[in-house]
Formats: sequence, C-alpha cells, structure tokens
Amino acid sequence: MKKKGNMDILYKDGGISYSISDIQKSVQSDMVAKYKSLRKNQRITQVKLAEVTGIPQPNITRFESSESNPTLEMLVKMAAALGNKVVINFEPIDSASN
Repeated sequence: MKKKGNMDILYKDGGISYSISDIQKSVQSDMVAKYKSLRKNQRITQVKLAEVTGIPQPNITRFESSESNPTLEMLVKMAAALGNKVVINFEPIDSASN
C-alpha cells in the first residue's frame, strides 16, 4: 500500500489501483443495507433497538445514514438484538481474475 496525498491506494498486478476509501465505502454501504433490511423486516424501531442494546439512538441513526464508522462491539450488539451474528470475511478485490 502506498500513500498518495490523503488517499491510500492499494496497487495490484497490471497497474490497476483501488482506492481504500472507495472499498471501505462500498463495504459500509453493503453492511448498512443488510442491517436496515433486517431491522425493518423485524419491525424493530431504532428506539427499541437502542433500548435493547444500550446503544444511544443517535448513534444508530448515524450508522444507518453511513455517517459513522461503527465499532465491532456496536455491530455485534445490533446483530445479536436482531437474532444474527457478524461475520467478517476476506475476499479477493477482483474476483473475476480468480
């Protein structure tokens, strides 16, 4: 990984580069979408989730609007309250080349 200005760039074979911040935004967007779908399908309000987890409701709102980078503890608490668990997985960035 090389630092270029304020942006971290990960270099791969063939001169293709990926912005770490772009990858992070994509991962966060996917995670938030899955979480929101779970919460809404179970008809649990942010207020109720805050009561159950002990996480302040404004923190949940910021997470849902992708305005914060949640801790692993926060994710685990929210997942458990929704009857789920957090799974972290490493996958190749460019799965088409595998």
